[in-house]
Amino acid sequence: MTAWFNYPIQHGYVPSHLASDWDSPHYAVDIPMPMDTPITAFKSGVVAQEDYAVWGGKPGGGEVFIKPDDGSDEYYFYHLDNINVKTGQHITAGDAVGLSGGQNVGGSHPADREWSTGPHLHVGYFTKFVNTPIGARPYGPDITGEVNLLKAGGIPPGSASTSTTPNTPGGINFAQGGMKIGIFVLALVIILGGAYFVFQPQIKEAMGRMLGHAN
Repeated sequence: MTAWFNYPIQHGYVPSHLASDWDSPHYAVDIPMPMDTPITAFKSGVVAQEDYAVWGGKPGGGEVFIKPDDGSDEYYFYHLDNINVKTGQHITAGDAVGLSGGQNVGGSHPADREWSTGPHLHVGYFTKFVNTPIGARPYGPDITGEVNLLKAGGIPPGSASTSTTPNTPGGINFAQGGMKIGIFVLALVIILGGAYFVFQPQIKEAMGRMLGHAN
């Protein structure tokens, strides 16, 4: 299945209000994709907020805000059809956050037409809410660079995993597990090598005796 960030951006980051763009300013990016596409975290961190939003009395779908471990700006996903995480939960880059939504009718948590034009993901950085000509909106720096880095196979700063496959909650992160096993084997080799160096005379003497008895 195509990773969410590999779909093309349709509505980019627009820092000011434009008469030609009713949905501006737009401090995030909109990425159209099939309903229920798995959405994964791209920076490890703690879930700061998760709920099924109602804005102005109209549903907007699921929203998840994540505070990265590296202290960088929170990032968030809007219009999720389902949420798989809980507030206060620590997640690792690559972990499943939920399923994409944005559909106006149907699905588990559809979004009203005022907030969504159809199935898509709205993702951005968050530092504060600001008042704009189209109402209060979450504000943050442009996230386009990070999305393009993911498309190119790179890893945004603060990411702990290169995996684009969702890790199941409570499952094993095989990349990290392999690294831990490698470190353990290396440490074991160093310890055994050091022990042989220290006890080399005794080992040779014992082997000599064994060979003598064998003859």
